[in-house]
Amino acid sequence: MIGKCEARGSPMLSPEENELLTRTRPGTAMGEAMRRYWIPALLSREIAEPDGPPVRVRLLGEDLVAFRDSGGRIGLLGEYCPHRRASLFLGATSELRQRLPDRPRGAEDPDFHRYRRY
Repeated sequence: MIGKCEARGSPMLSPEENELLTRTRPGTAMGEAMRRYWIPALLSREIAEPDGPPVRVRLLGEDLVAFRDSGGRIGLLGEYCPHRRASLFLGATSELRQRLPDRPRGAEDPDFHRYRRY
């Protein structure tokens, strides 16, 4: 229930209500609600040509990286590699798969490791 501002008698949120409605990080009520809908992040023209440099994006308290792959398709990933927490902003998509140091030669790497450093 929305309280009343004592000075003006107008509707005003309590501190608890304000917290509930303005926090959008993962795991919060509003964050979970907002993640169910499309949210514009940037214009496609703001993302470089295929295999160009990625763009940092912050949505709902999450750090993301937008990029255009070799085929011109746009992608949006969490900024940090789930394995090593390295920033994917420091890399770019590549047609060639790179072998990771801890994988045997010839082993297939997952798609999210198809990055090369600039």
